[in-house]
Amino acid sequence: GNITALDFVAHNTSPSGSRQSVFISFRLSKAIPLTIDAQYSRTFEALVTLFPDDSPEGNCGCSVPVCSSTGSYRWEYCQTGSCFVASVPLICEP
Repeated sequence: GNITALDFVAHNTSPSGSRQSVFISFRLSKAIPLTIDAQYSRTFEALVTLFPDDSPEGNCGCSVPVCSSTGSYRWEYCQTGSCFVASVPLICEP
C-alpha cells in the first residue's frame, strides 16, 4: 500500500504514420516508515512499437490517441464493439 505513481510521460516517437511508436516513463515511490523517513522510488521506461502485422483489437474504429495542446493525453479503448474515452488523466508534452 501507499505507493505513488509520479512523473508519467508519454512521448510520440513515431517516425511516420505507418511506423507508430511511443516512449513511456513513470516513477513509483513508496515512503518507508523508519526513524529517518526514508523513501524508495524507481523509474520505469518502455518503448512500444507497433509492427505492420499488429492490428488494433475489436475493430471498433476508435480515434487515434492524441496529446492535446493543453498537455493532456486522450485515448479511446474498444470494449464489446464500442469505443469509450479512457477516464484516466495523463499528462503529456504537446
